[in-house]
Amino acid sequence: AILKNLERTISMDEEVPAVQAVPEIDEVAGVDGFTTYVVTVQFKPGNRVGLILEQMDERLCLVKGIAENSLIASWNETCPSDQVVHMWHRLVAVNGTTGTCKELAHLLRSYSDSLQLTFEMPMVAHVPVVDKDRKLGLHLEARKSHVQINAVLPGGVVEAYNFRASTLRRVGTASRIVAVNGKQG
Repeated sequence: AILKNLERTISMDEEVPAVQAVPEIDEVAGVDGFTTYVVTVQFKPGNRVGLILEQMDERLCLVKGIAENSLIASWNETCPSDQVVHMWHRLVAVNGTTGTCKELAHLLRSYSDSLQLTFEMPMVAHVPVVDKDRKLGLHLEARKSHVQINAVLPGGVVEAYNFRASTLRRVGTASRIVAVNGKQG
């Protein structure tokens, strides 16, 4: 539905207010501007961690869901509001160890007592698309929960946006379109 909305939106003869995208997280890991937080959960027999991870890109270990009746679901019910684990947050370390998404997923499965999980909140950029005479300039791939940006093409509106945007706000190949004109799905 997002991709269909995007195609319809960019072909209409009216001003398009914004495309929401999550900029390249991997390029700016550790750079000021990204908020990290630590979740500590205690293992109990019969419990599961409950992180549903997107492992499409080994460099990015993104949360694509939280399982019900899990350690993370329980954490989310009682933690401070700025530490709720949400979709698109990036898992960056398990018990202080960083690695690829596959390595972090393995660490999650091999826990025994407690887990200390370090997450990074994504930076959300609202990208205005108002130039009706130019193409968006993106090579896109539809996914179940978002549209993956595989390339920013030369001469498009997004390339022009990136030229003006700060490094932290640029749209690139690790970016995802999660809403068009405020609509998700």
